[in-house]
Amino acid sequence: MKPILNLAAWGWAMVRRSYGLLCALFAAQQLVILLLLAARRSNVGGWYTWYYLHGMQAPLLVVAWLAAGVLSARILWQANGRARAGYTLLTLPQSRGSLLAAQVLLCGGMQLGILAWQLVLYALFRWPVMAVANRVAAGALSQPIHPSSLYEQLFINPLFHLLLPARPVAALWLWGWWLASAVVLPCIFVHRVAGRLVQGILAAVVLVLGGAQNLMEYYRWQGSLDPVRGQMLILPALVLVLTGVSLAWALRALRRAEFV
Repeated sequence: MKPILNLAAWGWAMVRRSYGLLCALFAAQQLVILLLLAARRSNVGGWYTWYYLHGMQAPLLVVAWLAAGVLSARILWQANGRARAGYTLLTLPQSRGSLLAAQVLLCGGMQLGILAWQLVLYALFRWPVMAVANRVAAGALSQPIHPSSLYEQLFINPLFHLLLPARPVAALWLWGWWLASAVVLPCIFVHRVAGRLVQGILAAVVLVLGGAQNLMEYYRWQGSLDPVRGQMLILPALVLVLTGVSLAWALRALRRAEFV
């Protein structure tokens, strides 16, 4: 376990500045977009969650989440036969599987950090956004808006129903999807160009199927979906099989040092 943690720490040292920049850019764009929406007179009376959803922050969160996963594999996609990183990776005393395990650990941690960062931003930005919205409402309606609590804003936001599941089954699908993404994204960068393309397609299929499974579970909980018995297990089975194929292929590529 110690070699895996050391490799993950080495990878983190290479990406921490870029990761910090990604978090800063994500926070800056979210604050600017929410403030601009709150300052528009045509949006008077909008709730904080309304600004968040109409500001396309849910899709942008997915983009940042994927970017963190790709960024975590920097040690692999920067390696080549002449680079110091490539030479070091080829001469490590540990098994090549340890390198992939470290990348999975780093990818999962960085993606989890993006989700936690979003929760922090959602709580922090509520006050300045609603302050601007109240000021606009006071000028247009001659009375301020009575803002709801942060808990209520979290409760009515469908995104946080997915990120903070209240039921064990939903939590199982969410964490399974997160683990699958942490496995398949680093696997892309242990291949050559053609292999990266195929592995990228596999990763995209896994992510889409996992996301569809979480959405189906959410709509089933809402009562708007009534699947046939056993239907909810089809997508997880496909995700499990494709993740296993991706992992086995990546381990084979690592043994052959295709990434350099």
